[in-house]
Order: sequence, then C-alpha cells, then structure tokens
Amino acid sequence: MSVGTGRSHTNMRANNLRMTGVLRAFVEATDKDQGKKIAEELRTLIPGSLEAQSARVERYWKIPDWFEVLIELQGVDAIDSSWKLAETLCSQWHLTKTQHELNAVWSHEVEGEVVHPKVRWLSVSFFPK
Repeated sequence: MSVGTGRSHTNMRANNLRMTGVLRAFVEATDKDQGKKIAEELRTLIPGSLEAQSARVERYWKIPDWFEVLIELQGVDAIDSSWKLAETLCSQWHLTKTQHELNAVWSHEVEGEVVHPKVRWLSVSFFPK
C-alpha cells in the first residue's frame, strides 16, 4: 500500500506501551566517513519523543557503493512519533501497520521524494518491546 500523507494513523494509540524500532537506510557514499555523515543527518530528523542510539554504518555487501545505516529507536506509544519520522523522511511509503506495529518501506526505484539525495532505500519499523 502506498501512502502519501498518512493521516489515518491517529487511531493507533497503544496506551503507554514501551516500543522499540529501527530506522534502516541504504545510502550511496564514496566511503564510510561520508556514510556516517549522512547517517548523522538522518539522525537529526528523529523526533525528540523517540530515543535514538548512535548510528551504525557498514558497507553493504551486495552493492559496494552503498552503506547500510541502522539507528535503533525506543519510545512509549511510539507509533505516532515513528509515523512523524516517516513523513519527515519521505513523501510515500509502502506501509504495514496495526494498533501496535508499524513497518514502512521506501525505495528510490519506485516512488516518492526522500529527504536526502544519497538515500536509496529506507525503512522505519516499530513493535512492542
């Protein structure tokens, strides 16, 4: 399912449920330092209502010019915050969501605009801890 504005998420309150998640991105970069710089730019977009760990950046084995960025996230009733993050990062997502889980995926080959020109693939996932 592709979602542009995603306003239908408002009925997904989890009632103080502690949640964990991950922002995962594949970015095109010349080296790990550039990948880390892009990762930190993405990290600055994470809403203050979510706790974000420092980014892990590793070369992606399938595509040598890409680096995988992983940022672990935590929050209480984090569905709304994670959706706010998703809307900040990208204009359209393939979305799977329930009352307590969210999984959004974006690919540069398919749709939408993304917040950084070097991002090639994104996902935001949240689930109960």
